[in-house]
Amino acid sequence: MFIAIDGDNIGSELEKLVILGDTQKITEYSNSFNKTITQIKNYVLDRGYMLIFCGGDSLLFKAHKFNANEELPKILKYHYPFSFSVGVGETTLEAYLALNIAKSSGKKCWISYKNLTTINPLEY
Repeated sequence: MFIAIDGDNIGSELEKLVILGDTQKITEYSNSFNKTITQIKNYVLDRGYMLIFCGGDSLLFKAHKFNANEELPKILKYHYPFSFSVGVGETTLEAYLALNIAKSSGKKCWISYKNLTTINPLEY
């Protein structure tokens, strides 16, 4: 099973700060998000999942056993003020497509490719 995680509105928030020219806030926001994505990456690695990609505001990993209802809140719960959308699938393509549907379904949710019509809110 593949799990694709992507930060919600990270790029647009950075764009806003760049347009405003607030370099201090850009640095603070970037450092805070980098710390968050590193914590998520470390959680994934500590659980023995296979990290495939970690860059920008996205991660992709593979897990042989993964209960999204149990694991996703644990992975993402301490990362306020940032929120994430997640796609889960048997292939990287399925995870990517499910992630895109999650992003277009209001964000801060996860969707499994097996059931693309069920939006699972991420409560954390």
